[in-house]
Amino acid sequence: MLLYVAVALSTVAVLLLATAPVFGVALLFIVKPIADTLFAQPILFGFPLGYIVGGLVPVVILGHLLFARREQAFHRMPLRFIWALYAADIVFFSLFIVYNQDITSGVNVFFRHINGFIGFYMVQAFFHDDRGKKLKVLLLALIAAGLFPMGIGAYQLLTGKVWVAAQVEGITRYVGLYHDGFTVRYYAFQTILALVLYGSLFARSFFAKSVVLAYGVISTAVMIGAYSKTGVASMMIWVTSWTLLQKKILTFLLLAACAGVLGTYYASNIAANIVQLFHKEIGHFEGKVKLERTFQGRWYVWQEMMSRWQRFHWLQKGFGTGMVATGAHNDYLQILFHGGILGLFVYLALLFSVGIQIASNLRKKIDPMAVAALMLFLMWLVDTIGLVPSAYPGYQWFVWGMIGLSFRFRQEEALAARQKESARKAAESEGEVGGGFAVPSALSARRRFTNLLP
Repeated sequence: MLLYVAVALSTVAVLLLATAPVFGVALLFIVKPIADTLFAQPILFGFPLGYIVGGLVPVVILGHLLFARREQAFHRMPLRFIWALYAADIVFFSLFIVYNQDITSGVNVFFRHINGFIGFYMVQAFFHDDRGKKLKVLLLALIAAGLFPMGIGAYQLLTGKVWVAAQVEGITRYVGLYHDGFTVRYYAFQTILALVLYGSLFARSFFAKSVVLAYGVISTAVMIGAYSKTGVASMMIWVTSWTLLQKKILTFLLLAACAGVLGTYYASNIAANIVQLFHKEIGHFEGKVKLERTFQGRWYVWQEMMSRWQRFHWLQKGFGTGMVATGAHNDYLQILFHGGILGLFVYLALLFSVGIQIASNLRKKIDPMAVAALMLFLMWLVDTIGLVPSAYPGYQWFVWGMIGLSFRFRQEEALAARQKESARKAAESEGEVGGGFAVPSALSARRRFTNLLP
């Protein structure tokens, strides 16, 4: 049943993406959690549905980008230069992988990485508007997208049912119907952010706010049930950023109360599991566990990869090894293998540019979208340490898409302010000089009258 539903909805989403992109992107987010349950089931040419959709979306969106005009044009995209440079580097090192390994590996790496650029472009291009109607559509789509994975996760928490066996540090992870804890965790965060933004920007009635709160508590419980170290760290960062930056003390206390209730109900289970989850890290600070055993032993993987990298030719070190490294468990190591020192420099420049833009936006004005961009960016940085987020298309659509939309809103606000100021100056200039004779404007008359006052 899931197969037929996912294939049908994915087909409709891609078609809508080509003809009505606002609805296409919205449906794409909704169907992605269903399609990801078919990770082990080949659909076409041996590829699962998620891979196929991840390849079709960039093709369709690049078509929009090449022929877009006005608001959707590429020159209106924030940070377009660094993103274009990053996209060009992806093309370069993907071709090198094709040459060094095979076409399948190179194409796979290309579509995995290019979806970051695609996500950043498509959300800001199709969902920015001055009244926020399209933003509301997007948030409702993200909320709807969470119903399936959060419902499955809640069912697991209540019944203990396990479909996909997954463990970490001896703890059973409730990952739903997905391959690993990362997938269910990111869908939980996607749902939580959509609920937070919708509750802040659009929910007005007590009923709407109550539904948002209840759904958020369920999503948080599902995220905790995945027992992800990065998930716990990101949640702490999110709560702190959202409440302190916007001075929402009441919200902070409410979230703390919800966490207290949830923790009390599951105290004997969750508290022990959280301690077990971090027991190696705690043991390291106590001097009982070696550093290499923390982060689930990822240090050994990183050391082995760096030893391999040292043996490559200097050209490979500089421009890419031509080897697939999506299993690096570190985004920077992955980019170093794929794009070499040049690729890593471009990636770091992209992250630096995004971080500077977020800081600049927050310095000028703190609003929900600007704070959301910071939350997503910090979560991305946390994920880059032990995961390879730039290899997950759906995650990139969400993170880079929402960050790009935040940037576009601020860019359009600045543009509107400049246009308004230019119009004001033009009107004032025309009022003071007309037909070769000085014509006093109402503004200049008020100034002269004010100067006459004692």
